[in-house]
Amino acid sequence: MNHPEAGAGDASSRTRQEDRLDSWKKIASYLKRDVSTVQRWERREGMPVHRHLHDKLGSVFAFRSELDGWWQSRQAGLEGQAAGNDLPAPQSRQQEPPRPRPQVGPPYRMHPRSLAALAAVLLGGALIWLVLGRNEAWHSPLANARFTRLSNFSGAEQAAALSRDGRQVAFLAERDGHLDVWGGVVGANRYRNLTEGGLPNVVNPALRVVDFSADSTLVTVWTRRADGSQPEDVNVLAVPVGGGPLRPYLPGAAEFAWSHDGRLVYHTTAPGDPLFVREPGGGQDRRIYVAPAGVHCHFPIWSSDDAFIYFLRGVPPDDLDLWRVRPSGGGLEQITAQKTRMAYPVMLDPRTVVYLATDADGAGPWMYAVTSGGGCRTGSAPGSRVTHRSPRVLTARAWSRRSPRLAAVCGACRSAPGRWPRRHQVRLS
Repeated sequence: MNHPEAGAGDASSRTRQEDRLDSWKKIASYLKRDVSTVQRWERREGMPVHRHLHDKLGSVFAFRSELDGWWQSRQAGLEGQAAGNDLPAPQSRQQEPPRPRPQVGPPYRMHPRSLAALAAVLLGGALIWLVLGRNEAWHSPLANARFTRLSNFSGAEQAAALSRDGRQVAFLAERDGHLDVWGGVVGANRYRNLTEGGLPNVVNPALRVVDFSADSTLVTVWTRRADGSQPEDVNVLAVPVGGGPLRPYLPGAAEFAWSHDGRLVYHTTAPGDPLFVREPGGGQDRRIYVAPAGVHCHFPIWSSDDAFIYFLRGVPPDDLDLWRVRPSGGGLEQITAQKTRMAYPVMLDPRTVVYLATDADGAGPWMYAVTSGGGCRTGSAPGSRVTHRSPRVLTARAWSRRSPRLAAVCGACRSAPGRWPRRHQVRLS
């Protein structure tokens, strides 16, 4: 026996499938725009796009019926944007004529006192919304930043770092065919070669390879001997800011960060990149977290109040997110859910972390910002908010409390997988 319900369900399924657009390219073609425009509309205008739950973030689909409804609701503003493109608007479906409203009885008349009470409630709600809305309105943390060029080297520059007092800057730069660590006083425009060819392997985009000691007297550099397969192959060395011989700083460590109260966090290259905390005055280092085998923990930083340690966790190079944990080892929390290439997180204020990341299609890197608390934006975990994005920033390192400066390496962004800029400049904001 045939079941009419089943037949209707199959027809509905076929109709839904025909209504579906299975890629950014098909969505852009349907809306008669380019891919970058429809991606921007999805981020900024709330265009209805769906993502496969068990696939990578770049795998998307949309329904024509939902796009038509969304276009009708925003047609005036978006046609203004489209005017400069000289492209026609998508053909929306014919709207059904409005149905007559049934008469259900005489209209209800509200008592004047009830009307006044309702008006008071609505007014109070509007005031609350205005106050909270203004407090929660997003503002780019670098909207008013002033960028100053620090170097004019002819070769590539990368991995910029600032001392904690904001007075010294260090970075990797290539001169005469060799990559070395260079350093100097901010604004002096004179830089000294601190390594002078003594380190053959100092490049690692997955780590913060250049940094400063807590007292700002030493420039530290990650280095690797041989193939890095043994724990003793990876070390952090140091050199005085004025120049001198290299010396051991943190043997066996890959990256580190100092808190404002003198505590040290670092990780090694053992499986899971275990994180350790060292208290002031010495004592036994405490392991506070280790990731599962095959998962890495890079770029540790302290929060402004030293209550959390933020770090990037995942499988390099293209499956990373921002996490945090308390120095005691408790309170492990995932902050973002972007699952992309990330690097160089920086704590700007007690609630804001900026970091570099590519987008879902591999373009970038861009500078993103995430705030703890408040609402949730695309790509963030509950309790946080992520926003795009400042282009052309490739590495960044903050910043002292007394001197709010951010060192950044700027250059052209990657437009396709495998293409990265060749020449960068160190800038300060």
